[in-house]
Amino acid sequence: MEQQITIDKSGIWIVYFSGTGGVKRITEEFEKQLLEKKFFVTRHSLDMSSMNNQKDSYQQIINDTGLIILLYPVHAFDAPVPVFEWIGLLPHVPSLPVAVVSVSGGGEASLNKASRVRCIKALEKKGYTVFYETMMVMPSNWFIPTNDHLAIQLLRTLSQKTEQVVKKIISGSRQRTTPHFLIRIAAHLISRLEETGVKKFGQGLYASEECTACLWCVNNCPRENINMTDRIPRFGKKCMMCMRCIYGCPEQAIHATTGKWMVIKQGFSLSQLEKRMTGVEPDSLEKFKKDALWKGVIKYLSDNDEE
Repeated sequence: MEQQITIDKSGIWIVYFSGTGGVKRITEEFEKQLLEKKFFVTRHSLDMSSMNNQKDSYQQIINDTGLIILLYPVHAFDAPVPVFEWIGLLPHVPSLPVAVVSVSGGGEASLNKASRVRCIKALEKKGYTVFYETMMVMPSNWFIPTNDHLAIQLLRTLSQKTEQVVKKIISGSRQRTTPHFLIRIAAHLISRLEETGVKKFGQGLYASEECTACLWCVNNCPRENINMTDRIPRFGKKCMMCMRCIYGCPEQAIHATTGKWMVIKQGFSLSQLEKRMTGVEPDSLEKFKKDALWKGVIKYLSDNDEE
């Protein structure tokens, strides 16, 4: 039986990427709970502006770190590009403990089971010890929106679910998974195909006449992929299809041509969801158990603790 990892309070570096806010909410809850437990916490976003400003200080941060917690949304059954860029900038540090938390709208189901494999291999190649991995669930921001009654339960149980994960991480509990090799192969192939799809999606973005040239999209694009020319947003080649510009635009003026079926027509906003569901008692999970689409979400919400 493997020994537990010893986690001291020398410092925890929480590193995250968040497109439309779900992972950011989880990260904020992680930080809150760790601070309450008297850990020293440094939080680092993988938005390009933040990476450019801090990449020269990574060695110093590592020197003061006893544990890294990495959180990211699942993109095509894999980690998003900024995660691998960040790993590429890390110094080689043998045995520094790392916990990897992926986040999806479907839970630990189907090909999502392989969403941490490539990322963990990249970390281990640099000497880091990934001792813990898990999946957390937040409302889906693409293709099929999560039913409001399930979505609000995900938000209302966020603190409890985070507490379960934090407890296991700081206790040094080892939790690793080994997806079936067919799942790993299928996820890898789809992830590689997605690279082409993302480029076409980004090149097909445009701003409609409702655009007021407010610069919100320019200032908030995590890839610094949008520039304003003649008061019109111009989209470059670095899009990663995080959907932040589409859902966050104050005028709802940004639209997709290629892959527009992936965009939720009514938009995506966690704060608007909470407003809609204020004072509403959500339907029982029993109502959704026969719907295979939400199998992973139901399992996640039904579990009192992680396996």
